[in-house]
Parts: sequence; structure tokens; C-alpha cells
Amino acid sequence: MVDNDNERLRSSSGLSSDILKGQWLYPTSGDEAGNTRFITSSTPSSGTITHGLAWGTGMGSGNTYEVLRFHPNDLHASIDHALRKMQRWEWYPLSLLNDPAMEESGVASGAADRDNSNATPTKDTDAADGAGVLGGAQSLQVVTSSTNGYSREATHIDAQSGAAYWLWAMVKADGAFTATIWVHDETNDSAIDNVTWAHNDWGVVTLGFNAPTACDSISIRLGAAETSATVHFDNVIVRKSGRAIYNLPSWVQAPEADVEGLFAFTGNTAFDLDIKRRAIATTYHDPAAANPRAIAVDSGANNEPLFIKAARSFLAATGTLSADTTESTAPIEWVTPVAINDLFDGIVGTAPGVDISEWAALRRSWALRAKVMNARYAPTSEPEAVKVNWRE
Repeated sequence: MVDNDNERLRSSSGLSSDILKGQWLYPTSGDEAGNTRFITSSTPSSGTITHGLAWGTGMGSGNTYEVLRFHPNDLHASIDHALRKMQRWEWYPLSLLNDPAMEESGVASGAADRDNSNATPTKDTDAADGAGVLGGAQSLQVVTSSTNGYSREATHIDAQSGAAYWLWAMVKADGAFTATIWVHDETNDSAIDNVTWAHNDWGVVTLGFNAPTACDSISIRLGAAETSATVHFDNVIVRKSGRAIYNLPSWVQAPEADVEGLFAFTGNTAFDLDIKRRAIATTYHDPAAANPRAIAVDSGANNEPLFIKAARSFLAATGTLSADTTESTAPIEWVTPVAINDLFDGIVGTAPGVDISEWAALRRSWALRAKVMNARYAPTSEPEAVKVNWRE
């Protein structure tokens, strides 16, 4: 490969042909994008980079590339490992719904799967449509195409006939529309009750109701009575009176370490909520269970919106972002030293003894930088899961 225009690669004197030897050529555009090649030598006078394995098609004029000291796969693995170790605080509502916080990706699969009638739901990441710090990165936006259009979770709530339930939600209506939450008896296909909100700012609505006779399934329908209405919903909490155990989200890996506390909020809007700490009876973790993580709350906390405050990794164990990219963006000045320290740590652990000294010194240097950034960005009152043990 020849680069005629890069003054950092070209020189008539002073640069050795071994200056790039042993590094990796990583094309970032063109037909060879992503096809990494090991550099065997270079010719500074012509800007030529020689690599071991031939191209399939070859790089073209104007293609961009990077010269990397480490293979891109190793760099990506270290970044992923860093993001799994790095955590932030997140609030999550305890609810009988599958996606009460509206933070699951999309509206068509998994816990976020929804059914709709005369309405189109989307996950809205617009900051103006966020319900404050408790609202996370996104809310559910519903646009109706006819009267009484709604969106509901595809999986309904299993109900106990005659039991008392309580609903709490953050709601916002655009323009002159009225956001409506309907509680519906899915067993008998009949309405149970509803609550409305007709204001452009985020507000809090509550509703107590009982499951009717012979009702085994209920749904929470989110929408509006008007046609062409745009309304928003977030943190939709449904609790059963007297129920103590609620499932925790999948991103809570170790409840005993990750969950910092349980809190109740009171107030009439999303921005004037008072916070009260509530007692946690216990947390459960059984990896073999269908729902492996759960929390038991004090039975005296009925008719209160309960949120856990827990440490959440920036990257899920599966290697995917643990939520949408807006919420999961980590500060680059924090990620960099943690990832580089991880990279050098791996090198020191596998390199022959004669090669260790240089890498060990670099690891110590980056470990110190990682410590400084971790002290700045990690949660202030750290649960054990947030404390990263840096080897020096």
C-alpha cells in the first residue's frame, strides 16, 4: 500500500524501514475496510507500507486507514471488558409490567413487545420528552390514528379475581390532547377504569382498582381519546396490594451487591417528587430460576411508587449495550485508561519473562490514570460491584 500524501510516513532521510514493522494496518473505508494486515516493513521515501497477507481486492485511492500497535480485535475486547466493569447508578421502577421504565429497545420484541389499536408507539429519546432524571433515556410516545387509540404490552398481567391493585405513572400530553391510561379486563374484554392527564408538562397520575370477578388477566392501555393525538408515558408502575416480591431487571447481575437501596417517591409532577428510603426485606438470586433475580419489599409500602437504585454496567454480559446508546454512552476519558490498563494487563500476564518490563511499566502508568477517572465517575457511595480492584 502506498500513501503519497502523509508526511508522517514519508521522509527522504531519518526514518527507518522498521518504524512500522510489527504494527497492524487497519483499513476504515473502501473494499478492504476491516481487513487487518500485519505490517512487515515500510519505505519512508515513497510512503509504502508492506504487509504480509495479500489483499482480496486492494485499497483504492482516497481510502482511509489506521496504523495500530495492537490488533483491532484485542482493542475492541479490552474496550468491551472495560465497559462491563464500569458502572453507573440507575433508577428502575418495581412493577408487574415487563417494560415499566420504557428503556427496553424498540416496541416489537422481547420485554418491549407491544400490541396496538389505532395507534403507533415509538421509544422517544428527545430530551424535551424525558421525565426528568427518573425518566432515563427514553419514554414511550403514542400517536393515535383514531379515537381511543392505544398501545399495550403484548404480554398481559396475570390477575387475581377480586384483588386490589394500584397504578402510578408519569404522563405528558402534547398540544391540547388528553393522555389516557385505561385498565382493561382482558379475560372478559371489558373496561375496568381509566385516568387522564391533559397538560403539556410531565405529571403523575394514580389509580386504584380491583380485578373483577372471573378476571384472570388485565392490560394497561396507553393512549388518548382524540384522533391524531401525541402523548407520552414513562415509569408505569402496577402493584398488587400485599404483594412483596417483584422481579428485578436482567441487568442487575448480583442483587446483594448491585442494589444500593429502595425508594418511594411522592409528588404531583415528575419534577417535584420527594424521596423516602424504604426497607428491603431481602433480595433473591437463583441462576437456575426462570426469573433469577427478585426483591422482597416491606409489605407496608403499598400504594407507593417504588424504585430501586442499582449499579448498572455500560455493557451487558452478552456484549451488547445494556440499554439504548443515548443512555449507555460512557465518558471517553474514563473508558480509555480502563481499557488500556486491561490491554496491558493481558500482555503482562501472557508475555515471556524477558518482555514483561516495558509492558508492566505501561500498565502501572495507565492503572493510575484509571484510578483517577474511576474516582471521578464511579458512583459516590459505591456498592461492591462498582469498586474496581486495579492491579499495579
